[in-house]
Amino acid sequence: MNTQVTATGLQVTAKSNSTYLLIDNIDNATDKSTSADTKAAAFVSGGTNAETSVGAGDGNTDKIVYPTYYAAANGTMPGTADGTTNLSVTAGHWYTANNRNSDNANNATKNVRDLGTSAPVNYVVTYNAWLTLSQDSEAYTGKIKLTSSVASGDAGTSVVIVLNDGTTTETLKLTNGTQATTTNNFSITATSSVAVTFYVYIDGTTTNVNSDYVNTPNTLTGNLSVQFDLA
Repeated sequence: MNTQVTATGLQVTAKSNSTYLLIDNIDNATDKSTSADTKAAAFVSGGTNAETSVGAGDGNTDKIVYPTYYAAANGTMPGTADGTTNLSVTAGHWYTANNRNSDNANNATKNVRDLGTSAPVNYVVTYNAWLTLSQDSEAYTGKIKLTSSVASGDAGTSVVIVLNDGTTTETLKLTNGTQATTTNNFSITATSSVAVTFYVYIDGTTTNVNSDYVNTPNTLTGNLSVQFDLA
């Protein structure tokens, strides 16, 4: 019976239901102008390590990094204390990597000191990055999978990664070529981010890390890459 239909104020919005993860070395939750799915370098936190005496003042940002050990779970440190019993370690704690046998980092671990739960200065180099979503992505709540790789770097290089979305915090330990998935769900939206802190360190329980290795001193070079995937 109608001979005429009029529509006014009609609006159409097109939106993808895909989730596009962006990574940046600044908190880019509200500014997507420099965001990318890959960042060549995370932001290096300053002031966490003194410059090495070798080359000090040469303009390079050389950092002191003593070997350490991070316990991802309650258990025992690789090697044996006094050659008889394993040294017990507590999840979430950092330890020195002293050793009675100067030529074998995985033998007769002794005089190890508990450095506590905070990443120890002069044992780690700290980097920061942030995860967010593209402007029109659907919000994401779920687990995050991390995969690490070390290219042309030291075999003893490891990383402890702390993820924090403002509500949930989780710490994961990765060595070269390993994967780990968070046990907690993290929330990411186009206007919020997950702060990621990387604590890069030399694992003092690695076989090749001995007194000769430390006292040379060695210059550690290479690339540590961590890939993030949303479940």
